[in-house]
Amino acid sequence: MSYFVQSLVPTWFGVSRIFRKDYLGAGFDTTYSFYLPSGKLVDRYHVMPEYKLDLGSRQFIDGLGGPWREPSRWHALNNPLENVYTTRLVEVAKEHCVETIFVRLPFYKSPLHMYDEVFYRNLGPLLDAQQLNSNPHDFEDQGHFNRYGTDLVSAWLNESINPYLGPLKTPVSCAKR
Repeated sequence: MSYFVQSLVPTWFGVSRIFRKDYLGAGFDTTYSFYLPSGKLVDRYHVMPEYKLDLGSRQFIDGLGGPWREPSRWHALNNPLENVYTTRLVEVAKEHCVETIFVRLPFYKSPLHMYDEVFYRNLGPLLDAQQLNSNPHDFEDQGHFNRYGTDLVSAWLNESINPYLGPLKTPVSCAKR
């Protein structure tokens, strides 16, 4: 629905139907600081003050209803559609001999068990970067890593996902249904 409305009045959303001169190209890396076409700086090295991170984190946790449990606000908001679509996505991946690996990135001071871990673990491996949730230097705001944090996440993900990359190096046959 959003794309339909955007196609009718693209300027309301800052998009265009024609090739724009301010297009930065496919190689543009938004994990580094950059300027928007409006001239506003998006500072990926920004470190939010700890007191603001703490406040935002508490508000975020309260808004999600606290740790995951049925029925929580998180569950009501995301399920059953998330479970249905995620399960179907994994089924389609298996049909094409693709293993699905779930990756969870934490928000600042996110507590354990903020989501239905068992559901994802039953579908495939779940890599959880929870240990990267507590250093205020690594967060741009309570929900997003800054450049320092993304460097840590990249190193963590490289190490965590490496055991699953074997089939890419030595393909195995997949029995189709």
